[in-house]
Formats: sequence, structure tokens, C-alpha cells
Amino acid sequence: MRVLTMSSKKRIHKLAVIRNRARTRLVAALRQALWRLPNPSESLGSKKNVLMIVANPPAYSMAMGQLIDSMEKGLSYVAKKPFFAAPARSPAHKRFTPKRR
Repeated sequence: MRVLTMSSKKRIHKLAVIRNRARTRLVAALRQALWRLPNPSESLGSKKNVLMIVANPPAYSMAMGQLIDSMEKGLSYVAKKPFFAAPARSPAHKRFTPKRR
């Protein structure tokens, strides 16, 4: 599973130090929440899954225990969702490319 974390100037703060600390706290909370899950590899799927976490202002100021609990709640929500693979595209949907001569 791949994890993308994102924090923007508009949502968090204009100082990069604060944005980086919020992002670091989210990654640390994610690691702790993954340890609490019974079988994270089975419940969250294969390596093809991508999890995107967007930081908000409470991520910087919230107590770490609360942040871990909310991350665990979010992971359990994602784990309950069924995995849907991308639908196979038919040849009719391929973009037309002219043949070179």
C-alpha cells in the first residue's frame, strides 16, 4: 500500500515548518494505527492500493492519542469498503492514433 500525504498553504499554515510537522504527525499516527489493526495486509489490500491523506489544521494541534484514534477509525472505515479494480477498457475507448507512413 502506498500512502500520499498532502498539506497546503491554504489549509494548514503559510510556514513550511508547521506544514511539515503536521505531515510528520499524520504519518506517525498512521504507523501507530496500522499496528493496532488485526491484519492490515489482508484488510487494506495489496500493494496496488493508494491511500491519500490530506492534512487539516487540527492535525498540527491535536493530541497524538486523539490523532491516532481518528486515524484508526478512518483505516477501519477504508478496510470495510470492498475493493473495486479499475474496469477493463474496451478497444473502442482507446484514443485514436493515426498510423505513421
